[in-house]
Amino acid sequence: MTDIRFVDATMDDLQPGFLSGYRRRQEIHAIAVHQDGTIFEQPLTYVHDWDASKLTTIENEMRTMLNQGGYVTVAYEGDAVVGFASLDPTWYPQHTMNMPLCHVSEPARGKGVGQTLFARIVAEARRRHADRLYISAHPDVNTQRFYRQQGCRPTTPIPSFYEQEPNDIHLELKL
Repeated sequence: MTDIRFVDATMDDLQPGFLSGYRRRQEIHAIAVHQDGTIFEQPLTYVHDWDASKLTTIENEMRTMLNQGGYVTVAYEGDAVVGFASLDPTWYPQHTMNMPLCHVSEPARGKGVGQTLFARIVAEARRRHADRLYISAHPDVNTQRFYRQQGCRPTTPIPSFYEQEPNDIHLELKL
């Protein structure tokens, strides 16, 4: 990870098109399913990817988050964005903050980028005196394994997030 640098993003970092070339592609072979209070693995094979329109939507979400007082951290390898994560400035019950984005590009996975991005979000949430970090996480078993390794555990979903992503596994990290 020596060639990867991490920055606390400013609006200058989030110019339109800054995610061009970002490769979200992820091959899914199994997902975690939450049913009747139990989480189990279910085989399911597909490819999850983002097109240019989705990348533009994500760029806009990050700019909005910064404008509203949130936090965005970006990982670069050279000039290319290889990962990013964000912290929503909105407070939720039980002194909880939400991490709506934490993504690592396909070529940069396995290099510790996700762990560093997550640690930066946790540090910022603690700096803001949050007691819990909430994550509505993609059900891919590798994604779930990553969050479990970071200490996250299943939690009761925040209704608005559950409505948006009912198939996600809703997690928390106690800070």
